[in-house]
Amino acid sequence: MIWWRPAADDFRIGHAATVAFHAFKNDGQMQRRAAILCQVGDALALTRPRGWADRSRRAYLGAIRRLDRRALAAAASHDPASVAHAALREAHRPYRRLAAVLARVGALGFVGLAALALVVSAASPAARAWLFPPDLGAVASWTASSASSGGVMSGTSARSNAGFFMHTELQDRPWVLLTLPRLAKVREVRIWNRSDCCQERTIPLNVEVPDRNGWRLICQRRSPFSSWACHPKSPEATKQIRIEVPQTTMLHLQRVAIYE
Repeated sequence: MIWWRPAADDFRIGHAATVAFHAFKNDGQMQRRAAILCQVGDALALTRPRGWADRSRRAYLGAIRRLDRRALAAAASHDPASVAHAALREAHRPYRRLAAVLARVGALGFVGLAALALVVSAASPAARAWLFPPDLGAVASWTASSASSGGVMSGTSARSNAGFFMHTELQDRPWVLLTLPRLAKVREVRIWNRSDCCQERTIPLNVEVPDRNGWRLICQRRSPFSSWACHPKSPEATKQIRIEVPQTTMLHLQRVAIYE
């Protein structure tokens, strides 16, 4: 279904652009001066210094002379401010028309690209994975260094619809270890902190991957956060990710998303 169709030449992008260009080339400077005069008149009418009425009227008439001398007769019997602003709006019409056409064209282009992306992703699993990378954290198993009263030390998904999916006791260097279902080249680890309180407990926050000598730091967060994205300098081929706070505190996270 076509939801927009140009109805006349005035709505075609080429015509609208041509009209706007000629308006800018021929009358742009006059329009800018007229706009300044209208602003001066408005400021005088608002602040009302001595002699403001006559001074603002002269400013509006100056704007009208620069925009449309034919409107000077109307200014004699009507409010000069309204006549000046009406003439300024009329002078700006080509630019507004071009902006409207460009907005429509941009919207159509966005819809077309989105439809193309959906078609390609439906036809090719590889393209779908590239366009819409799966969250490996949703299917990652995890183990925590401890569990607060009533909590658990392990699970099968690093996300929760409640306040947190894991919560350690108060301890030195609390951590949570996430194990992915397969080896992955991790490009982003996005972490959501507990949202209801106590976000300062989880800083500094280290994101680490296994190394020959133990664990290697790839990112660190040093200020409180609601959500934070860790981007390694280069993709990390790993099956495990450890998140740790290197001090005595509690660690509690609402969600961890991992993307290739």
